[in-house]
Amino acid sequence: MEKEILINVAPHEKRIAILEDRKLAELAVERPGQDRIIGNIYKGRVQSVLPGLQCAFIDVGLSRAAFMNISDMKERAFRFNLGETDEEEGEEGEEEETAERRRRIRIEEILRKGQEILVQIVKEPLGTKGARVTNGVSIAGRFLVLVPGTEFIGVSRRTRDRGERRRLKELISSLKKPGIGFIVRTAGSEKSDREFEAEIRRLTDKWEEVVKAAERKKAPSLLHREEDVASAVIRDLFNREVSRIIVDDKKEYQQIVKSMEQVSPELTGRILHYQESQPLFEVFGVEKEIERTLQRKVWLKSGGYLLFDYTEAMVVIDVNTGRSVGKRNVEDNILRTNLEAAREIARQLRLRDLGGLIVIDFIDMTPAENRRKLLDEFHGMLKKDRAPFNIGKVSEFGIVEMTRKRVRENLINTFTEVCTGCGGTGRIFSKASIINSMDRYMSKIRNTLGIHKVLLSVNPSFAAYLMADDKKVFKEVIRAADIRVDLEEDPDLSLDTFKIYDKSKKQEFTSLF
Repeated sequence: MEKEILINVAPHEKRIAILEDRKLAELAVERPGQDRIIGNIYKGRVQSVLPGLQCAFIDVGLSRAAFMNISDMKERAFRFNLGETDEEEGEEGEEEETAERRRRIRIEEILRKGQEILVQIVKEPLGTKGARVTNGVSIAGRFLVLVPGTEFIGVSRRTRDRGERRRLKELISSLKKPGIGFIVRTAGSEKSDREFEAEIRRLTDKWEEVVKAAERKKAPSLLHREEDVASAVIRDLFNREVSRIIVDDKKEYQQIVKSMEQVSPELTGRILHYQESQPLFEVFGVEKEIERTLQRKVWLKSGGYLLFDYTEAMVVIDVNTGRSVGKRNVEDNILRTNLEAAREIARQLRLRDLGGLIVIDFIDMTPAENRRKLLDEFHGMLKKDRAPFNIGKVSEFGIVEMTRKRVRENLINTFTEVCTGCGGTGRIFSKASIINSMDRYMSKIRNTLGIHKVLLSVNPSFAAYLMADDKKVFKEVIRAADIRVDLEEDPDLSLDTFKIYDKSKKQEFTSLF
């Protein structure tokens, strides 16, 4: 599979696209005023501890207090360090020991109001929720993750060769300082002693800067800022599997080359500066893919389609046969459509960066064997995803429930905002419903307040509807209300909203009821 990374730099945003076999797989966006805070380390102050919920709120200097659950306090975090990341492994038996200790320890035994504490952002603020933090810290490098306050040395699960794992542990043990642990990332496999020595020195220097800043600064304060989105993507993903990085900005190109010369000089030849007149994302078809990703409906090649709906608690995905008819029997056609849908859903989850609870309504399948094939295919495609996930079985009704970890705003929230007309529901009141509501309000105004002359303010589009066909609908409203009504257009009102005033507009009657 060919992997490419495209970086488009514009005055008001930076976009990083990850392509797999020339098809958009992931997209990251960075805009001024929306700085990445995942990985930032803060000296915070405990704002409150809630024993009943086993959580605490920490003031780290952001607009909203950060949230920390007892589950965010890993076993090794009690000794001032983070523990495992998504791609790491712990020592044998350590996970069971951690779970046992968590059952015994309560958050009020560890934290108290006003206490100063070092925390690290693990999840950005989403909607009305503040950032999520852990009481441990780690600093990620290209080959290693530094975990202070321990002698622990771990190796990525993806490095399966036992000899290589032993070599890496012995090497890191001989190079590191006491009291600082390290975890070797997948990219560290087969790296030289000199490369590891340089990486350890860089990360250790960063950690020592954090310690000095913590001693000097008062809470709440920022101690360590994580790299920007482009730098983090390159750090985590740019390896021998990536055929090239193409950048359309000279300054950004030069910065990336300079950075890679220090850590992986052998890869600098794969970094290219795009200088053509046609936009980079247009040439590779990324712009069209982004537009398609923002749509509610996604068509499949077979003629079926997917529908994506978002709620506060979950994402719901509906699979439909659409124009897919096929020449085989019904069950074969349904299985084929479901398998294609599973592949596209796995891709869309990564691309849209959807997280939390996800419910997928596949087309019903009677044979249990077909449900097993669907689950195997879906699980296999999800393995390409860097985000941790859990997936349930396919029910007899074709329902699959899963969870996927998300640490930042999804693509929909990045590129869109809630419609002021519908408030996010996707629907507004019908014209008939609005007319009936007007009738009820005017009856209240006439009967309760004794008012017989009002000013009706509506959206210009709705005013056009009232005045069409020689004011037919407007006349019906006046006749039913038995009130004299003057009409006013207000473009600031949504399509299904109206207001009723007195003639001088000093009193809004609709606000009284």
